[in-house]
Amino acid sequence: MRVLFRQLWLTSVSAGMLCLAYVSYAYSDDFVVDGPETATQTVDGDDTLTVTEDGSITTTGNNEYGVESTGDDNIITNNGTILTLGNAAHGIRNSGASATITNNGSIETTGSRSPDGINNTGSNTVITNTGVIQAKEDGIENRSDNSIIINSGLISAEFGIYNFNNTGSTITNYGTIDASSRGIY
Repeated sequence: MRVLFRQLWLTSVSAGMLCLAYVSYAYSDDFVVDGPETATQTVDGDDTLTVTEDGSITTTGNNEYGVESTGDDNIITNNGTILTLGNAAHGIRNSGASATITNNGSIETTGSRSPDGINNTGSNTVITNTGVIQAKEDGIENRSDNSIIINSGLISAEFGIYNFNNTGSTITNYGTIDASSRGIY
């Protein structure tokens, strides 16, 4: 994905002085997946990604995530299907702070080497699952401070929700967690 920049020269005359200012800024992008995609979808800060009910993301390579979120303040909503078939290939991987991740559809990871349904290391992130997550390792793995995880859907994994090495994060479960090892760890 490319980052779009706008450049603007500002001029101002004040008290007989000419001032020139150069301003460069990035702005947010909105992405919609409404059909089949076979490559990792990347958002990199202040972006919105929506997978519609008819949309799908399927990746097959090792370390090929369905969605990769870097930068802060991304919003990811999955209403469709995310499927990863490679080793260590998370369904959604977030490393940016203050992200909002919502799964209303399905996320499935089938490879080996610990692929998670949702893998989060970004602080102050809100993760909501009302859909289905089937993962080889963790349904949702959180390694960040002050994040909120809410499950009212179905998580089937070795560890349902793995909340590790952080402070201030909360987990609320109204749904079903089918875990072969631990439901919430």
